[in-house]
Amino acid sequence: MSIAFTLPLLLTGLVGLTAGELHVVSLPPSIELESPSHLSIYDVSHVITYLMGFPTHTTTNWKVVKKVDIFDRPSANLLINLQIPREVVVNTGKLNVQSSWGTEGDSMVGVGELNDAIQSLTWKDQPVLLDFMIDSVQTQSDVFAGVATTMGDMKTRLTHPDSIMATLDHPTCLDPTREGDQLFFAEIQLLMDILHKLESKASLCTDAAPDSYNIILTSVSRLAQEYGVESCQVRSALQIFEEYIPKFIDGFKKLYDNNLLTELNTFHDSHSFDVVVLSRATRAISGADVNNTIGNTVEPTGENYAATLNITIWFSVFFALAVFVATYLICVMDPGSDS
Repeated sequence: MSIAFTLPLLLTGLVGLTAGELHVVSLPPSIELESPSHLSIYDVSHVITYLMGFPTHTTTNWKVVKKVDIFDRPSANLLINLQIPREVVVNTGKLNVQSSWGTEGDSMVGVGELNDAIQSLTWKDQPVLLDFMIDSVQTQSDVFAGVATTMGDMKTRLTHPDSIMATLDHPTCLDPTREGDQLFFAEIQLLMDILHKLESKASLCTDAAPDSYNIILTSVSRLAQEYGVESCQVRSALQIFEEYIPKFIDGFKKLYDNNLLTELNTFHDSHSFDVVVLSRATRAISGADVNNTIGNTVEPTGENYAATLNITIWFSVFFALAVFVATYLICVMDPGSDS
């Protein structure tokens, strides 16, 4: 068995990812975290929302937040969900990990609450919201137009001269003609294409509106199912991810001038993965009909809400004044003085 699968986690320098662990990779200066031994996986999305300076509907006693400045919120949050087999350990030695938490539970983390909180407010600039995995994308930003989002489109993208297939100099035993291997290369290509699109419109990363990114990677588990956990394909995929994920995060940190909150979450539970995907599909279909609440606030109102409210209030005021004046005149009227 390879050393990458058998060595225990190193507590100095090289930090590994195992079942039920979350790593905070980058923090802006306005946030300081504690390092508790465990955190419920179901609290992670609420903690992210809170660290981004928004209210959250849970009031559990977190022991992870030491300091947060709501008037100096991070410019963006980047969450990477990586699905891996239970036997696999991913080395994150190339990442400058700020905090590592063991999580009670094993599932993907979503950012639906954060996205809803961002959309509930009015911003001068359009926030960039991206919830992305192969064959499933949710975004309202035009910056990602042209990015291959389906496996069919990605197969074509991988044939281009600037694709990861043409530029990868890492020795690998992966076979680009097989579906599972193609999924892996597609996910690497997806990371690079997202970063390049943002670099081409870097002004979107410097405006006042906060941004949110959720990237979901599942190919390592797919490769383990096809070839086995100890296979050369899985080892090659892990080594390439360990090289490209840090590059991807460093590119984001540069775009956001280090005012970026970044998390790397590993999960194994395929059931929770299916539930999250179904939930995302349901929200995509129902769109504005989905009723989500954040704290004690209601679903974001429409763009004409302020005008409608003002018209209603002032109409009520004038109507009440008109009734009062008419009633007063009737009361002081002297019927005997009529001619």
